[in-house]
Amino acid sequence: MKKTDQEQIASTRNLARYFVETPHISWILLFAVIFWGYFGYMGMPQRKDPYLAVRVAVALCPWPGMKAEKIEQLVTRKIEKKMAENEQVKKITSTTRTGLSIVFVELREEIDETGEIFDDIDLKLRSIRDLPVGAGPIIFIKDFGDTAALMLTVASPRVSDVEVDLRSREVETVIENLRRKTEKKGGPGVLGERVSLAFVFSNSVDYRMIKRHADLLAKYVEDEGVFEDYLTYSGPSLVVIDGSSEKDNSAIAQALERYVSTRIRPSEVSPDMWEPALVRDPKDAKKELAEATGSKYSYRELEEFSDLITRRLLAVPIVSKVSRWGVQDEAVYLEFSQERLGSYGITPWNIQEVLSAKNIAMPGGVVEFGGKNFIISPSGELKSEHQIGSTIITSSRTGSSAYLRDLVDIER
Repeated sequence: MKKTDQEQIASTRNLARYFVETPHISWILLFAVIFWGYFGYMGMPQRKDPYLAVRVAVALCPWPGMKAEKIEQLVTRKIEKKMAENEQVKKITSTTRTGLSIVFVELREEIDETGEIFDDIDLKLRSIRDLPVGAGPIIFIKDFGDTAALMLTVASPRVSDVEVDLRSREVETVIENLRRKTEKKGGPGVLGERVSLAFVFSNSVDYRMIKRHADLLAKYVEDEGVFEDYLTYSGPSLVVIDGSSEKDNSAIAQALERYVSTRIRPSEVSPDMWEPALVRDPKDAKKELAEATGSKYSYRELEEFSDLITRRLLAVPIVSKVSRWGVQDEAVYLEFSQERLGSYGITPWNIQEVLSAKNIAMPGGVVEFGGKNFIISPSGELKSEHQIGSTIITSSRTGSSAYLRDLVDIER
């Protein structure tokens, strides 16, 4: 027999009816869910980039010029063995290439704090002392979890129009003076037959280096048949080579490229120097220089700016790491003549030993005097190319000293 609606309602039991008939239980559970949601919301990470435990690290070990099979046997397996000594390691994978060993290590999933474990693995890798000669050092990279939240670019604008105008006036005056000297010597008097190469550089560039390269370049373009009857001018931040030429601008530019690629090292070309300007008519000097302008600030000044920004950013509490990319390293070149060194009985290795022994930070100890302790700090650290040149390399029997600046040409 079919039940009536009242009978079905009286015999039916479900969750909705239970909460309707027992409102006190409903209110308790409702408040419990609200409090649960509130504390769950307040306990959520509030950082824009929340911390995520990255359980993967990599060890790199270079061995230049060696085959992958040798690296696998003598380097990779030793690294894998040391990594496996940590009980929290889940998996180790490696890739060996010519000249490089790459070993990945992965920790167990239940690990949340990976810093101490990775530090332990790093210490174990540093304890490897039996690597082959020429292999290493082992570079352990564990900061894959670091995220870059901000990137700043430090660049230099072009020089101002005022500086271009001042430079062009100087170039115009120099070219006119050189061509007057040519006319007095009986050379070509028509300005259209003369071509000038103007090199403008900042005050941070070594003047002697620029002058020496200018003399070599002038001799090169003469030997190549590009210039004839040339005159040179070398002054502070400006070098001009003026000569007669039948070549067009493209042929002269190609000769400059050949000189840079065949006669000098690319590192000898200062990045702070402007592009060379080809000037045929002195009145066009401003136009030509405007197309060859360089940066307003030198690379050394940009490095100082970026270093100041780095130190300011590290003072911010939420910043954990700041990295700089594109910083140009400076170098000091010592150019010597074998005949000059031979006359003093000195080899290049002697110079290296003297500079290595001088430019090192060593503790001087502590002296106790009058009940007080005085710290002795040895001086003599080399801080500039001028101090390098003042280094005494050898002394003769008569007591006269030979300084490094007397034996080599020092260029920064």
